Amino acid sequence: MGKTKNNKATPYFIRTKRFFKVDYIILLIVTAIHGVNNYVWLTKDKMIQGWDAAQYLTYSYQYHLLFTDPTRNFFIDFFLINRQRPPLRLIITSPFYGIFGLSVDVAVMTNVIFMIILLFSVYGIGKYLFSREVGLFAAILVSLFPIIHGLSRSFLVDFPSAAMIALSIYLLLKTEYFTNRKYSILFGLSMGLGLLTRDAYPVFMLGPLLYIMYKSSLLKILWLLKTIIKNWYSTIIVAISGAAFGYYLNFLFSKVLWPGDPRTEGMIEILIIIASIIMFIVIWLIWSLVLNVYSRNELKSVLLKSSISFLAFIILIAVTVIPAGTESRTAFSMVPISLVIFGILNFIILKSEYQEWWNRRKNPEFSNHPWLNFFRAIFTGTLVSAWWYIPSANRVFPNMFLNPTYVKPAEGHVNLYSWESVSYYFMGLLNQQLYLFFFVLIICILIVVMRYGRSAIKLIRTEKFLKWPKILVSADWKNKLTLMFWVVVPYIFFSMSHTKNSRYIAPYLPAIAIGMAAALLSFPKRWQKITAVIIVLLMGGFQMITYSYGVPGLPDEVVVNTPAGELLLFGQMPLGRFQYDVHPNDEDWRIDEILIFIYQDYYSIHPGRFDEDEEFKIQVGTITDGKANAYVFRYTVIEEDLPINIQSAAFYETDAWENSSQHSFYKNIKELDYVIELHNFTMRPHHNETAQFFHEEENFNLYEKIKQFDIPEDQMLVVYRRV
Repeated sequence: MGKTKNNKATPYFIRTKRFFKVDYIILLIVTAIHGVNNYVWLTKDKMIQGWDAAQYLTYSYQYHLLFTDPTRNFFIDFFLINRQRPPLRLIITSPFYGIFGLSVDVAVMTNVIFMIILLFSVYGIGKYLFSREVGLFAAILVSLFPIIHGLSRSFLVDFPSAAMIALSIYLLLKTEYFTNRKYSILFGLSMGLGLLTRDAYPVFMLGPLLYIMYKSSLLKILWLLKTIIKNWYSTIIVAISGAAFGYYLNFLFSKVLWPGDPRTEGMIEILIIIASIIMFIVIWLIWSLVLNVYSRNELKSVLLKSSISFLAFIILIAVTVIPAGTESRTAFSMVPISLVIFGILNFIILKSEYQEWWNRRKNPEFSNHPWLNFFRAIFTGTLVSAWWYIPSANRVFPNMFLNPTYVKPAEGHVNLYSWESVSYYFMGLLNQQLYLFFFVLIICILIVVMRYGRSAIKLIRTEKFLKWPKILVSADWKNKLTLMFWVVVPYIFFSMSHTKNSRYIAPYLPAIAIGMAAALLSFPKRWQKITAVIIVLLMGGFQMITYSYGVPGLPDEVVVNTPAGELLLFGQMPLGRFQYDVHPNDEDWRIDEILIFIYQDYYSIHPGRFDEDEEFKIQVGTITDGKANAYVFRYTVIEEDLPINIQSAAFYETDAWENSSQHSFYKNIKELDYVIELHNFTMRPHHNETAQFFHEEENFNLYEKIKQFDIPEDQMLVVYRRV
């Protein structure tokens, strides 16, 4: 009997393994197709990487130059390059720059790495929740979404963010409700890398993580709240410690690291302190619960002991009580000093709990306990990402919270209290992210309704229909609801923002792709499934061609007016706002030509200047915005290896921090060698204070116009030279 079973099991195992190998090969082929398509597209396209992508490119170039030629103050210089955006997407390009040279195309082609991560992660999620067929189809499907392969040809962070979030969701599911030690640690690692990819990462992960915690019995909100309230004295100690740490961080930012930065004042102080308190309370609870599981001591006692150990951080207040008399070295040294004191106190106070931990560490009952695995995941994620977030907190908090959500309404912004705000991302899903795919899915649903409509009517007329809600609730949903939370939480969060763009919410599209794949493959007969898959893949591939290159003779768009707004059934371009290019564009923006002209003009006037001082740089101020913003000039300067220093003044930076090297136009207006001004820019016409400042008589008379360059979109860049 056993031999027969083994003989039957072995072929099945081999056959299943063979299926997986075929799936992996298919995914690699799909990745190669997108990689080749993007390479061909980039070779045809001459469009500059404008908007935010230009800023990211500049940072990536600067990181590479720092890595190839490290300075004595390497770590300080590293953080001074960029204190606004997580650096993983930016520094991962450095090895490729070293091999292929500094180039926009090289930077963008690194998206192939994230394409592999995205496709294999979506495949893993679909296989885990449904079947390998659903996973494979969903992976191919998501790669054909217009906004996904559109963003893969841009240096924006949204595409890498979608890949890292999909990877984290897959590893979160594989933790088996935090009962698997290996995958819990891997999830923590992916969480740290995801945070280093995009600061909005928690928005997409919060819903799925809380749901899995709830299903694993880790998240008992009422019980945790009662625990906090019941042990109010311990909570107060932790809160004071957190406030002390937050106060110290704010002091470090505003007085030591970056004095004079207005973004460290006002509400940011409160945000940093509140965030520190919350962080301390969360750490305190997780840590105490883990110790409680191991030691089996009374939770109240463990909470009190662990809260007392936090008292070490109150010593940080001593540094900030008399900030005027504190030196930078003292301020920095207080963190390791407080950590050492904390470690000593913690070990002394909780010695018995740690001994129990050590004695029971190999017992399976304890070593794979959900609380311990959750602690491992959080600790790993913090270890991977905290090194960047803590020093950059004073810039990250405004970017994460103040800028997107609480910015004052302006032209082009959506009123929060309107139907447009609620439906914006739903219409964006149809008009910019999916459109034809969604239309096909609706057709499939209609086919199902027509095919099984009579059965549905019969069901309604029977008593079974009354039992349907109960059946639905008691169904074996497992963790399929993770997909719902993956979509709903970001939708609500980003809908509460004045400034909206469909690319902001693109990282939830893998969940939609998996749901669509599961729906299309739920047909009862095999021929129906195959037909649905072939239709979607053919239409998706055709749409990718039209979206990437355009097809002459076809309409640019097929739009239907609905009560909610225009609905795009088919198009060669998305409706509405977007910040990535669609069809290859061969128009010359002449940025390199302008900068080379300035260099040659200066060299003709001062031929021996660069020989006398190798460190000398031509000071060029830019009054530009839109696609031709200051960051485009910065990354072009690095690409062309020109001795030029760009000092920017975008139209919306009139209140910029004057001490910043990136926004020093106003302060140095009389010392600039050249000024480049953008004319006929109409996207933000009311933000013209900078142009008015330059054209004031006392400033404008210092410069003479020497040349103008016509650029696309009926705009003009005018070059002025200091008289």
